[in-house]
Amino acid sequence: MHDAIGFIGTGHIAAAVVEGLVTAPGPAPRICVSPRNAQKAAELAKRFDIHPTMISSWKRELLEGAADIFDKGKKGKPPTDVQVGELYRQIGQLKVENDFLARKLGS
Repeated sequence: MHDAIGFIGTGHIAAAVVEGLVTAPGPAPRICVSPRNAQKAAELAKRFDIHPTMISSWKRELLEGAADIFDKGKKGKPPTDVQVGELYRQIGQLKVENDFLARKLGS
């Protein structure tokens, strides 16, 4: 589970997800709710004991870090031909093993 989850929209779907996260067993993550819909944000803040000023603070944090969420994985080096070759070798090996087991179990 993530440490923090942010919602830019605060409609029915976001409200349902927040309710599920807060009422699920175990510790709930920090929930960042956008004040786009001020009434729904205030409702969620009251219902789940989220301070209303934290909502705008969390929104700012979410918006500042949102680009990093989508850039993860893009900052790494592309795979080398050797790595791609190794992956194809592993796929081939697994296919051979899978076909062998399918024949043995099918008999």
